[in-house]
Amino acid sequence: MFGARFTPWNIRVADGRAGTVRLDGLAPHSATVGVSEVGEFGRIDFPDFTGAPRSRPELYGTADAVRPRNLYGAQRALPR
Repeated sequence: MFGARFTPWNIRVADGRAGTVRLDGLAPHSATVGVSEVGEFGRIDFPDFTGAPRSRPELYGTADAVRPRNLYGAQRALPR
């Protein structure tokens, strides 16, 4: 369902529902960085791979602490 190495970055969840934003446990080799605190609400999505997910949440619940705030913009600003 989710690709390997998928990274939700610096996301504020307005309704507080995990949905498909907090992916640790669902996406293999992914990172969830700086997502506001969310709660479960009866998920219908489950891992579709075998083995351990090897995913990690970082700065969970502290979206304002993430630097750079915009990962895409920071990557685009790197010299080629």
